[in-house]
Amino acid sequence: MARDMVYAGHTLYTHPLSGSVKPNETPYKSVIVSIEPHGFNSDQGEIMANAIAVFDKFPPVSRVLSDQILADFQLIDYTLLAGAIDFDAAAGISNQSNRKE
Repeated sequence: MARDMVYAGHTLYTHPLSGSVKPNETPYKSVIVSIEPHGFNSDQGEIMANAIAVFDKFPPVSRVLSDQILADFQLIDYTLLAGAIDFDAAAGISNQSNRKE
């Protein structure tokens, strides 16, 4: 989806291979692109094409992940994404309620 948006002219704000987590190790990989298209950028198109080629090199790992492990992967993805846009991930998390209702 991100590749299609970049090719349609949306601006890529985060790199699709940020962090040191291999593509087949996590079920989550968020990418930020602009809401509105601004014109196709061939460098960003190449970044997306190369990232997809890297993803294709890693075969998917078939395993059952508990809710806690999925939450951990979500936290890793969130932290990487927040760092890429200079958002204080710890402050954002601390503002969330930890109560179970």
